[in-house]
Amino acid sequence: MKRTQELFENIDAYLKGDLKGEDLELFENALRSDVRLQEEVKKYELVKDALKDEDIIKFREKLRDIDHEIEQEKISATIPKKSFKQYYKIAAVFIAILGISSLLWLFNPLEKDLYAEYYVPYPISELTRSNEVTTIAELKEVSGYYKRKEYVKTIPILETLTLKYPKNDKLRLYLGNSYLNTNQEEKAIYLFENVLHNDTFRNDALWFLSLTYIKEDNKDKAIILLKDLASYENLYKKSAIDLLEDLQ
Repeated sequence: MKRTQELFENIDAYLKGDLKGEDLELFENALRSDVRLQEEVKKYELVKDALKDEDIIKFREKLRDIDHEIEQEKISATIPKKSFKQYYKIAAVFIAILGISSLLWLFNPLEKDLYAEYYVPYPISELTRSNEVTTIAELKEVSGYYKRKEYVKTIPILETLTLKYPKNDKLRLYLGNSYLNTNQEEKAIYLFENVLHNDTFRNDALWFLSLTYIKEDNKDKAIILLKDLASYENLYKKSAIDLLEDLQ
C-alpha cells in the first residue's frame, strides 16, 4: 500500500465520520480485509491524538506550511534530491511531535513482530449473528469478554458452547483465537485445522492457522498456507501476499 495524500484524506474523513454512502462502504470493506490499511488507521489516530496536545498545537500550522511546500516541490521537482528533501521535512515534523522512538515504531515495520503486525481477532459480530447459539445469556457474556480481550474468561464459556453446538465452526474460530491470545498455540492449531473442512470458514481457518505458525516461528508451514490463500480471490488474499513478501 502506497502512502498518498488521498489515502490520508480518506482515513481522516473516516475517523471524523465524514465518509458517507458508497465511499464509506468501500472504505469499511477495505479496512476489514487489508491489514496494512488497519495499521495506517492506527498510526494516523496516534499522530492525530498527539496533535491535540496543547504543547504541540503550533506544529499544526507548520504541517500545513510543509504540505504546501511539498505540493510546490511536486510541481517543480526535476531531480531526486527534491524527493529526499520532501521526506526529510515530513520526518522532521514527526520526530518533533512523537520523538525518535515513536517514529521508528511507526515507520519501521521490519523491526516489528510479524504476528503482532498482522493479527486482528476474528470479529465478534460474526458470533452474534450465529443462528445456532440460542443461549442468549452465555452469548452476551462471552461477547463482552471477547470484546474486552479478556480471553481467559472467554475460554471456559466457549469450550462449553463448542461441545453444545459441535457443528458451529464460528465458535471454534473464536475459541481458537482465545487460545492464541493465551499462549495455547497447539490447542488453537487443533481447532483451526478442524475448521478447514468447512468451505464457508476455510479461508478464516487458513489465515489464523498461518498466523499461529508464525507465532510459533514455524515459517515453512506458514508460507505453505499463505501461498494457498494468495492463489485465489478471498478476503485475506492481499494480506497473505503482503505477509509472504515480509517472510520471504
